[in-house]
Amino acid sequence: AMVAAMDEGIGKVVRQLDRLMLRDRTLIFFCSDNGGRAEHAVNFPFRGHKGMLFEGGIRVPFCASWPARIPAGQTIDAPITGLDIFPTALMAAGISKPATLSLDGLNLLPLLADPKCELPPRTLVWRYAIGQGEFGYAVRDGTYKLVWSIYKGMECLFNIQTDPYEQHDIAA
Repeated sequence: AMVAAMDEGIGKVVRQLDRLMLRDRTLIFFCSDNGGRAEHAVNFPFRGHKGMLFEGGIRVPFCASWPARIPAGQTIDAPITGLDIFPTALMAAGISKPATLSLDGLNLLPLLADPKCELPPRTLVWRYAIGQGEFGYAVRDGTYKLVWSIYKGMECLFNIQTDPYEQHDIAA
């Protein structure tokens, strides 16, 4: 029901942009906040689900559309985050980041214009609250991802490049 409602709502926005002839110069982002719930979704082949820090819980659809500037139909495998939306929107609007503002995200426009473009190396961090003062976390640096699973009470280390489905813990 949620997917159908989102599809209908996004369609209304896009149709209105078309009617106003603003679609070609409007940057639209769509992304999910987490993987699907275990009871209602299949995140296969990725391990995990909503509320987990394995790829099935954090690897989600992230789409951008701007007909005048972004070629349609491309797929990009670079790891990105919702934190990249704000610096990308600033650049799209021609606004320089204020010197006093520190941002964790990156401007994605070069990557969206040319998928061969490489983002600068960075470390990505996730944290998930379980209860009062209890957190699970994941850190991705290069091809390696460390997960502290509070559910399992253990740290796991994976090479996401060679083991994207997190089946082989190499923490030892």
